[in-house]
Amino acid sequence: ATGSETKTRVWNVANGKLVLELGKPALSVTYSPDGKYLVTGSEANTRIWNLNIGDLILE
Repeated sequence: ATGSETKTRVWNVANGKLVLELGKPALSVTYSPDGKYLVTGSEANTRIWNLNIGDLILE
């Protein structure tokens, strides 16, 4: 996953294709140990995303 000042993108590392684009900024990203969730951080927020459906579940 990569973060920027405008959005967060999740990539398939095997083929380099974009899997998911999340419309919130992130300066740091990390996956949960089971790979089901993505935690993103910015200057103002920490967010938890469900990667199976691409939904923001906690901000």
